[in-house]
Amino acid sequence: MQRLRNLRSGDYALGWEGSWLHGQGAIVHSGADKGFMGLTVLPQDGRSAYFALTNTLSVKPDSTSWVMDELNRGLLELLNR
Repeated sequence: MQRLRNLRSGDYALGWEGSWLHGQGAIVHSGADKGFMGLTVLPQDGRSAYFALTNTLSVKPDSTSWVMDELNRGLLELLNR
């Protein structure tokens, strides 16, 4: 877990991606399968965790999923608090 916690932005390990969100390091994991989507954001300071889950999978042609876009937006708002 320590190795995952120290991922740098752009690094990838075991399905997790290192990211830099609003001035702080984080690890992010997302996925989807047969009508379900999820997103997890763990700030690297270890003081909080954010999860978003949905039973909706809807993708617009030539676009990302509007559901995942909304999950991302909502989690970023939480990180700004």
